[in-house]
Amino acid sequence: MRPVLSVEEMRRVDAESPTPVDQLMDAAGFAIAVEASRMGVGYGSTVHILCGKGNNGGDGYVAGRYLLRRGARVFAHFLGLPDPDSASGRAFDAAAAECVAFVPLGEPRDGDLVIDALFGTGFSGELPAEVAAWTHVRAPILAVDIPSGLDGDTGVPSGAVF
Repeated sequence: MRPVLSVEEMRRVDAESPTPVDQLMDAAGFAIAVEASRMGVGYGSTVHILCGKGNNGGDGYVAGRYLLRRGARVFAHFLGLPDPDSASGRAFDAAAAECVAFVPLGEPRDGDLVIDALFGTGFSGELPAEVAAWTHVRAPILAVDIPSGLDGDTGVPSGAVF
């Protein structure tokens, strides 16, 4: 892996952005949905979006809204709920208002695509066992920012990785 920005530099860039976080999250979620479409997701496809509590999860919730509008069956599997007063909390609420199906992370399920929106670039350590189980799904996986399980600075996995 050839890093473009370190984790610390990415945090600084995010913090200094003049664009509101909600607008950045909407753009990221739209881009994720476009890439999912390029990967074959369309009307009738089943998409499982694995969402963390932070902004990566928020990006996933936004992508879910766009994919639902495209006619996909979308299941947002949450690993903890976002703070209601955060950008990802607002993304969660907007997805709920558009009837994205929410389910706890649970056991892996079959589908046409799994979107990894669990952890961001600051992840370190090993994936929890309930997350690691999803790394073995047969469906293609689309990772938001960086595959969960990789160190954002080194690109080195520590255990299971998407």
